[in-house]
Parts: sequence; structure tokens; C-alpha cells
Amino acid sequence: MPEKLQKHTFIFLLFVAFFLLLNISAFSQVFIIDQKPIPEKAFLNDHELFVYEDMSGNLSFGQISASDFQHNFVSHDKEKVYTSKSTIWLKCIIANISDVRRDFVLFSNDWDVQFFSPDSKTDFFKEHQGVLPNNFNNKFYSGENADGKIKDYLLPNSSKTYYIKTPGVLYDIAFKSFDFVYISDTQIIEEKALFDLWSSSIYVGVLFLVLLANFYLIITAYKRSYIFYAFYSMAHVLFFTGYYQIPTLLSFKWAIPHSVFLPITAVLYLLFVHDYLNLEKHNKWVSTIFKTYMILTSIAVVILFYLGITDMITYYSLLPKVNITNLAFLLVSTILITIIPGRFKYFIFTGTLFIMIGSTITWITQYNDAMAQTFSFSIAGNAIEKIVFLFGIFYLHNQERQIAKTKLMAAQKQLELKTQELQSFSNSIREKNKLIEEFEKQIEESQAALPQKQENLQQLSKAIILTEEDWEDFKALFEEVHPNFFFTLKQDNPELTNAEMRLVALLKLKLSNKEIAGMLGISPDSVVKTKYRLKKKLSIYLEVEKLESFVENL
Repeated sequence: MPEKLQKHTFIFLLFVAFFLLLNISAFSQVFIIDQKPIPEKAFLNDHELFVYEDMSGNLSFGQISASDFQHNFVSHDKEKVYTSKSTIWLKCIIANISDVRRDFVLFSNDWDVQFFSPDSKTDFFKEHQGVLPNNFNNKFYSGENADGKIKDYLLPNSSKTYYIKTPGVLYDIAFKSFDFVYISDTQIIEEKALFDLWSSSIYVGVLFLVLLANFYLIITAYKRSYIFYAFYSMAHVLFFTGYYQIPTLLSFKWAIPHSVFLPITAVLYLLFVHDYLNLEKHNKWVSTIFKTYMILTSIAVVILFYLGITDMITYYSLLPKVNITNLAFLLVSTILITIIPGRFKYFIFTGTLFIMIGSTITWITQYNDAMAQTFSFSIAGNAIEKIVFLFGIFYLHNQERQIAKTKLMAAQKQLELKTQELQSFSNSIREKNKLIEEFEKQIEESQAALPQKQENLQQLSKAIILTEEDWEDFKALFEEVHPNFFFTLKQDNPELTNAEMRLVALLKLKLSNKEIAGMLGISPDSVVKTKYRLKKKLSIYLEVEKLESFVENL
């Protein structure tokens, strides 16, 4: 081969190699979808994702997507430091090299994102979505994965360019990386979302059962602590249905972020524990610590409410600090209540243990993978905690009912015994009166001298007259059968004398005028006159029989 031909052949091959390298390089900058299923989270690497930081924050999508602007995009760098006042534009190209249509979901951060595409003819969700604008793409439910997303598709052997807009301020407040993009098969996301929906709905169902159980307890045995626990469970329902975007009647859009209900649950939980364990009575120092922390947390909740309406960036800077502090105090409070008597604290220990186990597993999972979104362990821990608490409340409630029932039965038995004693007292008076009548008749018919007869009758009368000591014993027995009888009678009728109050008590026993006269050592006529005066004082201007009816109803 001539030397000149060899030279030309070498140059041609070099040109072909350079051309192939250019194409390979360009091809490597595209995320390729082939015949294989896309995994649940296929993150675009630094060569497939491009970034432009708009320092002015004023560039529009039209300017950003212009062909003569594309050279400003640079490869993504995980160590990139962003300016808080800038706007970050992410760019990626998705290509379908398979021979079938591919449906997928494109994700970015869950703080504040907008998706754009100059090639899209589908109904894009171009609004701001995320926790900062308090707006989510509810057109497509993706389970616990609350990242910003759009659902799209590519026809065989086609490609599409996507632009994602997000604020640079997230560099200062985001808990994890925010300048990322990943893609998933629509079918895989739908299956995962269905699983998440079932697990979350089961937890919400547990919360509703707890609410129903609390309402039952409130109705059957009112306690202020049961109301606190009912509101605690309700706050959890509002938090989970809203924060995890569970499609229920309670997941409607609020003017404030649903995450504010999490610190509210902490306050309500502490109120419940403080009231149920009666910390004010058992240990004032522990009670004071609880009250102080509840006041401080309530102030923090008010501040969060205000920031949730006025300044979402500051809100999400403060919220994690409040939640971590609440979790720390949960552990401290669990230790503090160890000195409080009662068995319910053991249910609190067990419930708190499950919360901590669930939270710890979630933390470890996210520590190993910063991009992981798995709250199933926390949800499971909270669900078990609710079941343990509910079991504890019902167990102790039944114990209290059994104790109250036993005390009531003992009190009823004691009342029956005292009533029998009072009835025996009345019967003995009647028997004594009958004997005295017989003795009086025998004395009158005897042949003894008149002075002797009078002396015998006087001694006989003394046999049934109530002495002061007898009256006090009688009064104590009477009060056990008719509690607060004399106190209420005197309070309603302060003008009554002691003699008149004695008369009312004897009338309550349904004694006759003659029996009362014998007990008080007066004549039956005096009893009638006393009853008349008593009737006037009691303002009962009716026949005498009505006085007995009035006394019977006292």
C-alpha cells in the first residue's frame, strides 16, 4: 500500500473513532430506558443530570430551554454549594430505546419543585409542589413517597428533555440532598403505593378504633384524661392522613402544613399522662416539670402555626428542632413517672418502647440510605403503642369498675343492715308502747292508792322516753340510712328548733302521734300542736296528712 494511502486511511479511521467517541459521550449523557424494568428508584448519575444556578432567580422556562442557552448547563456535582437566593434548574434527557411504549414517573425533591418539558404534549403538573408551597400532585398517589413527581410516557425509540426548577434556599434547610432526580416504572410505583395505602390505612383504622374506644370510655366513665387521649389520637389521624397524603375525607388541603399536628400530639400526650397518673397529687416536682414543658411546647406550636402561614422556610427550620426536643422529653418523662404509684405507667413504658424501636429502625434505614423514604416502621411502632395504651386503659378501667362495684355492694349491704337496725328500733318502740298501754290499764284497774298509781305511771313513761344519749345514738343510725338528712333539713329551714327536727325524724319513721308522744314524753295533743306549728314553718298550708307526705319525700 502506498504511503500516501496509508496516511489517508489512518486519518479516516481517526476521524471515525473521534466521531464514535463524541456519540458515545453524548449517548452517556442520556438516561436510557431499554427492555428491562426500571427499578423503584433509578437515580440519574452526575453524567445524566445537568445543573444551572440562576443567581438572579429571574430566568423563565422559555429562556432556560432555549437552544442557545444549553451550553450553560454543567454536569451535576454532589459537592456543589448553592446560594440561598438563587434558583436551581436541573436538566435531564430520558430516551426509550425499546420497541414498546414505556410509562414512568419522574421524581425530584419533596420541598419545592416544578417540572417543565418543551417536548411534552401530556397534561403536566407544572404548579409548585412540595411542603413549602403546601401543594402536592394529587393526580397521582405514590404512597409514602411524597417527593415531587410527574407521570409521563415515551413511545418506542423516542426521547424527551425535562427541566426541574427548585429554590436554592433548600441548601440551608433541607434534611437531605434536594438536587436529585430519579425515575421509576409507573406499575412499580402503583404497586408500592397500594401497599403503602393499605399499611397506612390500617394504622389510621387503628386510630379510629382508639377514638371510638375513647368515646365509649367518656360516655360510660367520664374522665378528663380520656378526652385528652381522644384528642391525641385525633391529632395523629390528621397528621398521618395529611402528611402522608392518604386519600381520605380528612386529607383535604389545610391553610397550614399537616406536620404541625405532630408537636400538638406531644402536648396532648403529656396532658393525658399528667392527668391520668394524677401527677399533681403524687409528686408536685414531676407535675411542675410536665406543666412547664407543656407550656413551652404550646408556645412553640403557636409560633409554628404563625410561621406555617407566613414563612414556610423558617417553619421547616424550627419544626425538626421542636420534634427532636419532644422525642427527648418523651424519654425523660418516661423516666420521671417511674416514681409515680400505679400500674398504668408500665403500659406507658411498653408503648414508648415500641415508638422508640420503630423510630430507631427508621433512623438506621435513612442513615444507611439518605434518600430512603420508609416510615412503615414508625407507623407500626405507633400503631402498637396505641394498642398497648388502649389495652392498658381498658384493663385499668375494668379494674376500677370492679373495685367500685365491690365498694358499692359493701355500701349497699351496710345500708341494708342499718335500715334493718332503724326498722328494729321503730318496731321496739311500737312494742314498748303496746306494753305500756297494757301496764297503764292494769295500774288504773289496780286497788293501789292514787299516789302510788301516779308514781308507777311516771316510771313507766321514762322507760321509752329518748334521753340525750339515746338521741345521739339514734341520730347517728338515722344519718347512715338517710345521709345528710338533718343537714339538708336545717339548711333549707334554718328556723326549725331541735325539738321540731326530732319530730320530723320520727315522722320519717312513720310513727303515730301516740308513739311519738311516748318517745318524747309529751301528750298526743302536744304532738298535734307541734306538727301544726311545724307545718306553718314549712309553709305547707294543707291538711295534716300532707305533712307526712312532705317528710316522706325528704
